Amino acid sequence: MNEDFERKLGELVDYYLSHGCPCRFPRFRAVVSRDTSRTGGGSFTSDDQRGLIHVYEQKVPLVERGPLAGWGGPMSADMYQARCGVCGSAVSRSSNEGAPGGWVDYLVIRPAPGVTPLGAPVEHGRVYRSRPFVAAGPAMGGMQQATEASPFLEEDAWFAWMRELRPPTS
Repeated sequence: MNEDFERKLGELVDYYLSHGCPCRFPRFRAVVSRDTSRTGGGSFTSDDQRGLIHVYEQKVPLVERGPLAGWGGPMSADMYQARCGVCGSAVSRSSNEGAPGGWVDYLVIRPAPGVTPLGAPVEHGRVYRSRPFVAAGPAMGGMQQATEASPFLEEDAWFAWMRELRPPTS
């Protein structure tokens, strides 16, 4: 991942924090939790997914951090559960190894009761991405289905899509 893109991801999370926190943006939650194995049969990730998880962990205070429920092992850097220190949402961090060195990281955020969304919703189940998919293992099938579920957007358009606020309700 290049420095310019990493800086832009940091600015995006700062934007979310200036409005409340990233947990309140449905498109952010959808990108960081994207699991293509359910749509295409193969596990794919992208620099936008990995980068947003990394920046979230750097900038958002996490409290009540402990072992990930159901995994049975000790807490590790990439397997834990916590609460967002800003809004109280439940945060689960996990990863999956599709092949030696082929990891997909996931961050699942479940908004706390009463936390209202600030960002625009994900429409038609499409979770856009600004970077190419990377397969977690060799001979991963399902790239076409994963691409249909997570179409590619040019970088500036993707950042604009990620920043879009929820339309006002009447």
